[in-house]
Amino acid sequence: MGQNSQALLNNMKLMNISPLTIDAIVLTHCHYDHTQGVVNMLNEIGKDAIPVVAHSDTFRPRFFSDPCLRHVGVMQADSEEEIRKTGARLGNRHRL
Repeated sequence: MGQNSQALLNNMKLMNISPLTIDAIVLTHCHYDHTQGVVNMLNEIGKDAIPVVAHSDTFRPRFFSDPCLRHVGVMQADSEEEIRKTGARLGNRHRL
C-alpha cells in the first residue's frame, strides 16, 4: 500500500489498472509505510472475502526508540479489526 493509498490508486488510474483486478493483498511486514491505506484499498476493490495475507505478528505494536520513541507499526485505521470490517478474509501464510 505505501503510506498513501490514494497515490497508489492514482498511479493505477494513470496506468489504466482497475482496483477490481486485484484478487488478494499481501502485507509483507508490519511497518506503516507498507500497510497504511489497506482498508481504503479494500473498500476501493469492493469485493467480499478478498484474501489479505499477513504474518500472525503483523498487528503487534511496533516502535523505534532511536533517536526517540515512535510508533512504526500498523495504524489503527488499518487494524486487524478494521480489515475484517471490510469483509476481507484475513489470514496468515500458514492458514487462509
